[in-house]
Amino acid sequence: MKGEPMSEEGQISFVKVICITIIFMLVFFGVVWFTVIAGETVQVAHDQLGPKAILVKYEWFKDMSAALDSKLSTIDAYNSQLREIEVMDGQDRKNWPDGDLNTYNSVTSARLGLIGLYNNEAAQYNSNMAKVNYYWANAGNLPQGGKALPKEYRRYIDKISGLQVYE
Repeated sequence: MKGEPMSEEGQISFVKVICITIIFMLVFFGVVWFTVIAGETVQVAHDQLGPKAILVKYEWFKDMSAALDSKLSTIDAYNSQLREIEVMDGQDRKNWPDGDLNTYNSVTSARLGLIGLYNNEAAQYNSNMAKVNYYWANAGNLPQGGKALPKEYRRYIDKISGLQVYE
């Protein structure tokens, strides 16, 4: 019978069906949303803390540590070379031969450039060591038998003692 209003009992049943449908849809979309978010979280955790990622980060720390040690050794060699030039000539730098003066200035310039490079790489090393997802690189956070990298941060070279470029 078209055009007749729905009985009160029919209206209540219709409202119940609509409410149940809305609740079902909210629960369904909530579960789907949670699954997507949880899946993304698991993927990020795997990308950052999975075995392959840990190995890559560990190798980066080892390589960077070796590179920083190498730069420190080269800086020490430059310091020795500069001291040898100073002792060898043993006179006021204004009276040095041009060859010694040029060598001294070149070595000083190379040393200063290497110090700048060292400080930049030390900053990268220190920044990565401070990150939460690099906790495994610190002593005491590895499984038994694992060899940790030094927990200490790399010191910056912030004082350049008494070296000047002379003309």
